[in-house]
Amino acid sequence: MKKDAGRKHPADEGYGIETGWNTRIIQHVLEKKFSVTMSRGGICDMLHRWGFRYTRPA
Repeated sequence: MKKDAGRKHPADEGYGIETGWNTRIIQHVLEKKFSVTMSRGGICDMLHRWGFRYTRPA
C-alpha cells in the first residue's frame, strides 16, 4: 500500500475518475485487497507517519 500511495489514482482501483483519495476509499481498499480493518482516524495517523498531508481541493 505504501509504495502505491503516491503513484496510483482511485480510478486504478475501480473508483470514478473524478474521485480523489480520501479515508473512506483507502479504508475500502485496505479491507478489499488486504483484509485489514482500520478506522478512518487510524488511516489518517498512518498517512501522516508516512509523510502525507491532507489537502483540500481548490
